[in-house]
Amino acid sequence: MYDWEYGAVSFIDILGFSSIVGDDARKLNPKNLERINDGLNEVRQTSRDSNVEIILFSDSIVLSTRLENSSIVNMLEDSIAVQRSLITRGILTRGGIAFGKHYQDEKTLYSEALIKAYNIETKYAKF
Repeated sequence: MYDWEYGAVSFIDILGFSSIVGDDARKLNPKNLERINDGLNEVRQTSRDSNVEIILFSDSIVLSTRLENSSIVNMLEDSIAVQRSLITRGILTRGGIAFGKHYQDEKTLYSEALIKAYNIETKYAKF
């Protein structure tokens, strides 16, 4: 049985990701990857809600949580913290937040809310 429930998702896109990866690909040590991971780990360590998941794949950062008031507020605060942490490291982002059906485990992310948040980011977010 899958835990396919309503949730909240924050989708954050890393701007200029191709250039960031390309720059790292020409170097022995991936400094940009280190900056991104350091920024995300800083937020993971200070996050006040263990129900907020923060994952990175490709140029996408996804924060997700259950549809509960306190968890949603914490996810919003963590989304701001992610963007703040990355911008202080020279990494620009933009994003969107939405609600909808959501399933996530350690290997699978299947989410109506993610699609909605992605569409908000691509259609309406200004940079």
